[in-house]
Amino acid sequence: MLKFFKEHQPVGITGIVVHTVTWLLSDGKGGAEQNPKFVQQWGVHPVGVFCVHGTADRPDAFKKISEALCEKELPSAIDYVRRVAFEGRFMGHSISDFAKELLHQIIMKGYRRVILMGHSRGGLVCAWLAENLAREHGIEVLQVISIGTPFGGSHLAMAPLSWYSASIEEMQADSEFLQALNERIKASSTTYSSYVAESDWIVLEGASHIEGRPESHAVAMSRHGHISIMTSEKIAELIKAELEALLPPGAPEDEQGLYAKPLPDRGLPSP
Repeated sequence: MLKFFKEHQPVGITGIVVHTVTWLLSDGKGGAEQNPKFVQQWGVHPVGVFCVHGTADRPDAFKKISEALCEKELPSAIDYVRRVAFEGRFMGHSISDFAKELLHQIIMKGYRRVILMGHSRGGLVCAWLAENLAREHGIEVLQVISIGTPFGGSHLAMAPLSWYSASIEEMQADSEFLQALNERIKASSTTYSSYVAESDWIVLEGASHIEGRPESHAVAMSRHGHISIMTSEKIAELIKAELEALLPPGAPEDEQGLYAKPLPDRGLPSP
């Protein structure tokens, strides 16, 4: 009986309820979970995981996933899983504006190597930072993990919402922004992976796939929708496995930012 209920319970509905309660109780200030397995090595920069929420959402959208990841004990190179809060929410900012603010936070925290994780629009913010800002500011993005991200656009990104939000306009299916970003991703050496919800009516089937990057292996989460996928226990298990493969014990040291060096004096982007 318990097995039957677990396999057939309406996780999409219960997930929306859980996510909504989390949204209502959130203070919008972000936060961080510490990896209990983190081991500080002399002269070595830790790896930080930064989680970026989507449109009209809050940092605690990633709270269930970030807590589950740290409870499952991540690779020892990772110190924190951080839930990012933005100053420019509900001000009509563009995706590049949010990416610059994210970069500012990464630099201020002193990171040289990061893993970026984004839900919906947050995945585009992460990808834009990885492909347009990171290298010139001395940041190595080891992996971009997207969840329900509209790389192919969203049918809901239209007027009148697009009149007041540059990022919503950029998420239109035929936008020049998405075309340019996808071209950069195709040619990128950064590792990408994506997770999609089988019952997503906001980002339709196929729109979350990263075109031209078949190895990004879009993983479909059954019985979940665009919102409820953020409450999935399974997704935390899959992401943990990805991070373990990315940062296995005894992995060779990477010259691209592993050792502690002064950050290049190229200035900070305007948040």
